[in-house]
Amino acid sequence: EDNQQVGVFRFRFETGVGSSATSDAPLAGLKKRIENQSEAHFLVAVSADCEGDEAENKRLMEERANYATDMLSKLGVPRNRTEVLYRNLRQCGEESESRPADRYVYIIVKEGGP
Repeated sequence: EDNQQVGVFRFRFETGVGSSATSDAPLAGLKKRIENQSEAHFLVAVSADCEGDEAENKRLMEERANYATDMLSKLGVPRNRTEVLYRNLRQCGEESESRPADRYVYIIVKEGGP
């Protein structure tokens, strides 16, 4: 099966922010990968940290997913080659800490179809 992972690009976010990443540094590499892998499939893995309530974190993840899928669309990637995966927020509990490392979008580039 021709579905090998060929690239991972991580975009980080400030707490409470879903519409813009802290840096667009991964964008150049992502553009190049799209140019070189014209038939690639893109997994968008979205997360929020455990700070705030579940509804707010779901909203943030939706915003982050839209940020990533809109960016991919602007770079010429058809929506039918993009799949969004969300973090399971049930892992957050009373004792969970706010972790900046959990505020991200990974764009995972895979060869071929889904």
